Amino acid sequence: MDLIDQDYANEIAQSEKLVYPITRKMFECTQDESDEMESDLYSKIKKETKSHIVAWAIATFLPLLLENKAISQYLTKTNQQFLRNKIPEILTAGEAALYANAEKNRMISPEEMKTIVQTLKRYQKSC
Repeated sequence: MDLIDQDYANEIAQSEKLVYPITRKMFECTQDESDEMESDLYSKIKKETKSHIVAWAIATFLPLLLENKAISQYLTKTNQQFLRNKIPEILTAGEAALYANAEKNRMISPEEMKTIVQTLKRYQKSC
């Protein structure tokens, strides 16, 4: 996971209830395993959408969106709110798309933004 240091992800997995199986695995594993899972997700989304930007956005922001509650609880319990600078609070698929667009210097097309939102929403429902 690009935006969460794997040591913090492991701590979050140990101390908080993670809701989604896909992210539970990402949070509980080693850095190498997490990189591989992210790469697999990227490849899957790129194959579906034919867009490397959409695939990157999903692989990068999906864990933050799906496990926002657990991340927030962990940061509050451990009094580490300073980590919000690295781990943004993402409450909706639309916010995730906006963060992705900001990371890419506003170069994501409106169609790709729409696909990012739709894909994230699909994962929220299906995971």
